[in-house]
Amino acid sequence: MPDVDLEWAEKKVAEYVDLLNQSKDQWDRDFASHLGHGPRWDQLETDINTRFQTIIAIAESINTGLIDGLNILDGGYMWRRTTQRRSAVILLGAVRDIEERQAHIQPGRPQLGDLHPWVMEEAQGRWDAGQYRDAVQAAATRIFDEELPQKLGVSRVENPADLMAAFTTDPNRKPVPIVRLRCDGVGVGRANVDSDKTGNVATAAPDIQFHRGQQY
Repeated sequence: MPDVDLEWAEKKVAEYVDLLNQSKDQWDRDFASHLGHGPRWDQLETDINTRFQTIIAIAESINTGLIDGLNILDGGYMWRRTTQRRSAVILLGAVRDIEERQAHIQPGRPQLGDLHPWVMEEAQGRWDAGQYRDAVQAAATRIFDEELPQKLGVSRVENPADLMAAFTTDPNRKPVPIVRLRCDGVGVGRANVDSDKTGNVATAAPDIQFHRGQQY
């Protein structure tokens, strides 16, 4: 989405289109009177030129393809102003279209997917409500402060080595692994399984210390 205040942009472009319309109407009246251009037309042109750079900046954020039409310098007055007005009207429509889509079409919320019940039970409701940080914090607290200490028979899991031991890939170690990954029991001891488990645990281990009292 464009990096611009759309309500402000719509107001500015609408004002610009109105000034272009007024200038064209004043041009027609002055031409019909055969008296030449008066102070009213001069003031309108000054107002248009004063707002020009703002309109270009909005176009750069919304639709860069309109800049050439807005910035046209060749040709007579009527050709230039007609081309600029056409581009400004298109720009105004583009701003309003983006505003409408933002108001009525919400981007898809990222999904948690198929995660462990320890995560889903704590995080799902918060995640669905858009409270992503709270969801991550709640799941981490459940895992590291409640479930893992209970599984490991300790009061707190402070040392990453304790977590590594719980996910041991050594089939001869006693007791057998207390915490299991989905690949446990299927090819334990195979190099690829061992590598996957070791990598996953090494990635997660720092969270034991990081998540305590932290707001992500």
